This record gives sequence, C-alpha cells and structure tokens, in this order.
Amino acid sequence: MERVFTGPQPARERLRAAAHEYVGFAQARPEMFRLIFRHDLHRGSGYSLRVVWLPLLDAMAAMVADAAPAVDDPREHGLLIWTHVHGIATFAAGLTLEPVLTLEPAGLDTQIDSLVEKAVRAQLA
Repeated sequence: MERVFTGPQPARERLRAAAHEYVGFAQARPEMFRLIFRHDLHRGSGYSLRVVWLPLLDAMAAMVADAAPAVDDPREHGLLIWTHVHGIATFAAGLTLEPVLTLEPAGLDTQIDSLVEKAVRAQLA
C-alpha cells in the first residue's frame, strides 16, 4: 500500500490503485485479511489496528484533497471510500458476492473491479 500511496501517479489514480490493491489482497489472502481484523486475538499483543488505520486515513484524505479539491471534507470522503472498499474486500474475501453477482467465478473479478471503481468515483465527484 505504501508503494501505491507514494507513487508518482496523479492522486485519483493512486486512490484507485490503492483500492484495487486492498481488495486484491483480500481475495488472494482471505485468511490473512480476516486475521488482521480479529481484535479478540490481538488483545494484549501490542498490535493496534489504529496504528495502521489512522495514517492510512490521513493518506487517503491527502489524496482526496489532491484528486478532488472541491470536496468539503477530504477526511470524510476518504473514510467513505475506504468503508466502501473494505466492505467490497470483506465480501470478496469470503466469496459472498459470488452468488449475488454471477454464478461464474470468472465473472466475479470483473464485477468486483467495477464496484471498486464506482466506490472511489462516487466520493470524488
């Protein structure tokens, strides 16, 4: 994610790439994706999702501000993008979208890519 966030591409492209990267990770490594959010297992370990999440949200807000200077609250729009993308990733990691979107597993990736694009675009309009 750091590579995508700090890349030389325009902010809008980096937002899209980060969203696709996140969902791609969830699809490729669903068990790891689920483990990251198992707060019950992390208790007492010193790991805090906030340590990862807050800088991610700041980076998202900066990219939103750069990609869509007219938005009223870049942090809020960054959060909205990420909640949409996280929801898509959660569904993709569990293949929950498969019966909803298509019966063909090969078509799932195309549908998920489209959902990711729409989630990002909706907050930058």
